[in-house]
Amino acid sequence: MYESQKEEKKLKRKLFFKFFNYNFLKDRNIEYKEFRYGDNKRDYYRVYKGYDKRKPTIFFIYSGGLWKGSPKGCAAIGKFFYKYGFTVVIPSYELAPEHKYPVQMENIFSAFKHYVENNKPNRIVVMGYSSGADLAANLVYNEDMKEKFNIDSNIISSFITLGGTLDFSQCNSKEYEKYIKRYLYGKEQIFDVNPINLLTENLPKIPVLCVHGAKDCIVGCENSKRFVEKINKFKGSGEFLKLEGYQHSDLLNLFIGLGNERTGDIMSFINRC
Repeated sequence: MYESQKEEKKLKRKLFFKFFNYNFLKDRNIEYKEFRYGDNKRDYYRVYKGYDKRKPTIFFIYSGGLWKGSPKGCAAIGKFFYKYGFTVVIPSYELAPEHKYPVQMENIFSAFKHYVENNKPNRIVVMGYSSGADLAANLVYNEDMKEKFNIDSNIISSFITLGGTLDFSQCNSKEYEKYIKRYLYGKEQIFDVNPINLLTENLPKIPVLCVHGAKDCIVGCENSKRFVEKINKFKGSGEFLKLEGYQHSDLLNLFIGLGNERTGDIMSFINRC
């Protein structure tokens, strides 16, 4: 485990410079627009408007443990999908620990609702990375919140997670402990907000792909495996893609620059949905 953690730290340093390059220096001709959905300075989303209207819109929710991150910091991902013709929406949300559960979740629902009402997309792929997958799972499966915000599930055509915190019972790293301390008011909330507990026999029957690095020392791959197993238990359509040799941070390399040797697996899934 110690060696795996050292490897992850090295990857994070490399990823920082790669992200900086593609966020701010590469493809500077690619334009975007930002739209407000609320009054807080972080209540906005960024849109990269793609050229192929036949393709679904990608609604990408970033991570950062819910206490850091921004659409600007994910520009590389927006640019990547834009170059394939996709429209990409990257919502910002208010950060922990100043704002705790359920503020971030409500922000995501507000951003999603605002975008759909003002753009009328034909279908949307919801995608979340790490703790962003927690928020994304709520957008797809939290029926109470969908009713509160009047979200029509039929607009969501598929769901993709990358190293997602999908089953809190399988999270035991120090990073996860920090995440819970910042996000929740106490550990007694964990069961009630655990994403896997959103899955019931009435879940939306959409294609789901949960991607996880086999060497992930931040969020164990059992998160994705158990989430997919429960989806399929309720006769859903879930796929678990375990990437051998991949750490937690490796997964972002799938959608930076030219991608890598496993990018095609995810793109194929998106194009089928």
